Amino acid sequence: MDDWEEGEEVVEMDIDGEEEEDEDDMDILDCIVSDAFRVDENDSLSYEALAQKKREAAFLRQQGDVGPSRNISEDDIFGANFEDILEEMTGRRRKRRKRKKMAGTKGRKKGQKAKLDPAIARKIGDGNIHSACGNYSEAIKILKEVVQIEPRIPECHHTLALVYEAIGDKKKTMNCYIIAALVSPKDVALWKRLVALSIEQGFHGQARYCLKKAITADPEDVDLRLQLVKLHSDLGDHLNVAKSCHKIIELCPSNVEVCKMAAEMYRRCGQVERAIDILENYLSNFLSKNDLIIVSLLMSLHIENDSHVKALEIFELISSRISSKNEIPLYLKVKAGVCHAYLGNMKESEFILESLWKEPLKDNGSLVLEAANLFFKLGLYESALKYYFLLEGTSYDQAFLQLNISKCYLSLNEHKKAIPFYYKALSIMKNNVDVRISLSLILVQEERIDEAITLLSPPLDKESINNDISTNTKPWWLDGRIKLKLARIYYNNAMLEEFVDTIFASVCETLRMENMNGKISIKKRLTIPILSKRARLLDDPPGSVLCGVKPIGTSSELLKACRAKKMLPEREEKREERKVRALENGFELSNDDLEEESDPKNLPEKPLPKLLNDEEHYCLILDLCKALFHLQRYWDALEIINNVLYASTKTMSRDKKEELRTLRSQIAYRAIDPKHGYEFVRSIVMRHPNSLAAWNCYYEVISRLGFHHPKHAKFMQKCARDTQQSKCVPPMIIQGHQFTLNSTHQDAAKKYLHAYKLQPDNPLINLCCGTSLINLALGFRLKNKHLTLVQGMGFLFQYLRICNESQEALYNIARAFQHVGLVTLAVSYYEKVLEMEVDDYPIPKLLASNSQQPTVPGYCNLRREAAFNLHLIYMKSGSVDLARHILKTYCTI
Repeated sequence: MDDWEEGEEVVEMDIDGEEEEDEDDMDILDCIVSDAFRVDENDSLSYEALAQKKREAAFLRQQGDVGPSRNISEDDIFGANFEDILEEMTGRRRKRRKRKKMAGTKGRKKGQKAKLDPAIARKIGDGNIHSACGNYSEAIKILKEVVQIEPRIPECHHTLALVYEAIGDKKKTMNCYIIAALVSPKDVALWKRLVALSIEQGFHGQARYCLKKAITADPEDVDLRLQLVKLHSDLGDHLNVAKSCHKIIELCPSNVEVCKMAAEMYRRCGQVERAIDILENYLSNFLSKNDLIIVSLLMSLHIENDSHVKALEIFELISSRISSKNEIPLYLKVKAGVCHAYLGNMKESEFILESLWKEPLKDNGSLVLEAANLFFKLGLYESALKYYFLLEGTSYDQAFLQLNISKCYLSLNEHKKAIPFYYKALSIMKNNVDVRISLSLILVQEERIDEAITLLSPPLDKESINNDISTNTKPWWLDGRIKLKLARIYYNNAMLEEFVDTIFASVCETLRMENMNGKISIKKRLTIPILSKRARLLDDPPGSVLCGVKPIGTSSELLKACRAKKMLPEREEKREERKVRALENGFELSNDDLEEESDPKNLPEKPLPKLLNDEEHYCLILDLCKALFHLQRYWDALEIINNVLYASTKTMSRDKKEELRTLRSQIAYRAIDPKHGYEFVRSIVMRHPNSLAAWNCYYEVISRLGFHHPKHAKFMQKCARDTQQSKCVPPMIIQGHQFTLNSTHQDAAKKYLHAYKLQPDNPLINLCCGTSLINLALGFRLKNKHLTLVQGMGFLFQYLRICNESQEALYNIARAFQHVGLVTLAVSYYEKVLEMEVDDYPIPKLLASNSQQPTVPGYCNLRREAAFNLHLIYMKSGSVDLARHILKTYCTI
């Protein structure tokens, strides 16, 4: 723009409320602009003469010689004004604008623009000429010189942008447009062009920034706001779309499409009330017969918001405005009929919806389906069935129809009627796992177990199997959910072998893959390419002069990008250090080797993905192990439990782990080979050192395995050294029993006496101490045999006292006297045993013991054992009659 055009702008901006210039005057100014810098010598002389004349007149007025006194104007000082010069040069005089004082004008007067230097204006014109002629290199050279002299000229940057755009340099084109728009922020056209370029190059953040600047420059431009709406919509930002539409509605409230879009966006964001307010405002002001789709949307929102009465009020309002009821669209009648049905007005609903039955389905099938779906969502299943049956056999999705019909019957508790429709849907969708599982549940409820098993079992026809495999899709019978459901049916019906055959392979394969994943080093830190990809969200467009534009993304994405941008320099520095160290050592690393941690291997899909994360699957594992236990497949059960414990070290709760370990010990206890059970029983003993039941199991296993097992000896030594278990009595008693079996009674007595120090009132310990000392006294190498015998008998009598002279204690003392040869004392205690009657008590069971209680009464009574030992004494002493009498009295069945 040259200086004449700038002068014209100054005139327009300086005068508030002036009328526009005539077109003739503008044409004259255009002619002047073209010859502004080519004034000939005669014109300059005339100008000087006129100026000299004006200066002389002004001097005379100052002296008081000419005319009345008045204020000195600009013309008096410089000799001429703009109109005089114009008249002298062109022969015509410029028309004066009529000033109209605007009432209530606010704010300060606008300042004048600084005029361009004529030399700069001339260069801009030359640049425009070169650009128009296609001499782009010369135009760029001239315009760059202008920018260096005066960088705040928007026209110069705009021309440069056009030149670079013609050349094809997108980067420089964008930068020149940005500078031009920033220098002239009220130029909406520049911002619009920037928006188009930013969207074209994929800079959505910059596009949004430019759109907001353009809207600020021209707030009433609806197209700009619609473009902002489209940008947010493409990025999936529903809330900002709704807010932008709301602003457009404020500018143009009659725009029906914008109203619908705003309502839909608020609906997706969950703000149904705001959507309803927008549509109601439109209906109250701008509703016409062509905008009844707004009414349908508003009624749908009310139905969704459980405001059926308000929906009917809107329908009645629209019906009153329409002259004939036949002109009411069917889609509005459908919604009104559904609302009446929900409110219990079935007659009114049938009256409104009777037109659906009369119209052909080819034209109104979608409305019938909509009515059926609305009834289904509202829980009016009987009404929904009527309309679903209308669509049977039509071109609509029959599988969907059959499923919805069956669901309606299920909701009405008519399971038998739902089964045929499930079969029809399954015939269309053979590989649909959900339909197959739902149907199997219904069959199980109806006690049609065989039919449910057949439904979930793989097909017996080889052709169908080959066809399903050839389609490159996973066959339905290999799905983990199918196997789980079939296995559960087998287990609930006590079909343990079928249950194990169905699920055992899938569980083992899943556990194997879980353990493989545990061995792979999981990537704890993100690699540099991933960090760079995240940080790229915060980067400005490459080479752009517009920096710091807020990127578009969710809060989580922006947070991840910020973290990645902070981490990248440190990771790059470490990567370079590793590279330098590698080069110093004489070898070169690839990009994959420079990464600190590699990606984990891509493993195939697991048969049971949620095996270790679901309560139902945990119960399945327990049931499978118990079934294997009952089938005497002990090793398989132990392998599953070990794999589960290994794979779920950090995920499974402590109670579940303890339950699995207990079950493992029970299985190991019952295993034929006690080698597997020893480790598990020992682990339970170490976790529960004060549990007598655990030590009983340990003793049972080690008894079967043999006391000479090396691990047993090491474990006993460890218990003796351990400060926590050194005060534990059961391992001392076990060691004492082991020494007693080996006839090393002195070592056995040491262990028993050590236990006696810890628990002196324990009857078992006193009994063991007494018997060990008596056995020691009967040896050959002991010198003080009588003293040892007396000490042993002392422990036995203390045992008798603790047991309150029970039958068992009396029998043990009698047996000890008999053992050492004091038969007279033995007879007296045996007679006391024969005089006592003892009730039977249940025998305690060890873990996983299958032993049954004795059926013959008196199994807790020791009279028979005492009578038999007593008859032996009588027989040895020669009293045969007494021995026969004792046997006949107490030992005859």
